[in-house]
Amino acid sequence: MAVNLRPFRDYDEHDVIGCVISGQAVPVLTKGVVLYSGTVLGGQTVAAGDSLVVSGNGEIVRAPLTIGTHQVVGKALGAKSATTNHVLLKLEL
Repeated sequence: MAVNLRPFRDYDEHDVIGCVISGQAVPVLTKGVVLYSGTVLGGQTVAAGDSLVVSGNGEIVRAPLTIGTHQVVGKALGAKSATTNHVLLKLEL
């Protein structure tokens, strides 16, 4: 799982600053606070302090009661919004 911090471009036709050209290193978010809304997480009940893991299909979801082999990728900082299904989470990869 990764969050790219800059958009990708095949070539830089106008000297665009702040993009990644093919072949360059890509800056990736590995920790921080983000607002997240995924399809699966939107259907779950999330509370502050809940551990979040990556599911088999690559989405961030609330950790099961027994984490087992799932890698915890962050914690929910608050409850899920009832109107937008967004969760403020602290990402720590």
